[in-house]
Amino acid sequence: MHNTIDDILSEPEIQENKKLIDNTILNFLPNSHQIKEIDLLYNMMRDYPLRPAKGIRSSICLFTSEAFGGTIDDALLTASSLELFQNWILIHDDIEDESELRRGQPVLHRKHTIPLAINAGDSLHGQMWSLLLSNNSLLGSDLTLDIINEFIHMLNETTEGQHMELSWSHNNDLNISEADYLVMCTKKHLGIPVLHHFVLEILSQQKIK
Repeated sequence: MHNTIDDILSEPEIQENKKLIDNTILNFLPNSHQIKEIDLLYNMMRDYPLRPAKGIRSSICLFTSEAFGGTIDDALLTASSLELFQNWILIHDDIEDESELRRGQPVLHRKHTIPLAINAGDSLHGQMWSLLLSNNSLLGSDLTLDIINEFIHMLNETTEGQHMELSWSHNNDLNISEADYLVMCTKKHLGIPVLHHFVLEILSQQKIK
């Protein structure tokens, strides 16, 4: 009998991991501000993280840590940063793709205009780097910089793949080879699982030291 994605997502371990990651993100992000415009920005930054999401990628990050001899705590900030990556890049992606809905609700730019949504995505992007830097007190500066470098690589690969797809759509280019399509998909999606294994391998090496 094959498990469906719903079966996997209902597993207690997945649910617990998602709760830990969500709590880490929401406790880290700014919550309110006395200036109403900045208060709106903070609310917009928390919008996608508060929406129901699978959280599979970030949860796998925690599982991989345990598989390599680390702990959930070793990888929690990194996994939460990965989930923040998903959220801020989806804000921009929804604008670029002219999407209507995200996780069952109107996309952020249709709720608050495109300029405000772009700015909220940029702010969330900055929070991702800040959260990653919080690893320094737990993992040390060398390992933290290694992880940040992997995030930079993942971001470069993702945006290159997105640019390929957007260019094809903008130019109405239907003459796309299978090899070209594979390159695009690999850049957009393979960086995240590769990041899992690299990051958690260096975490396990840190444990050995």
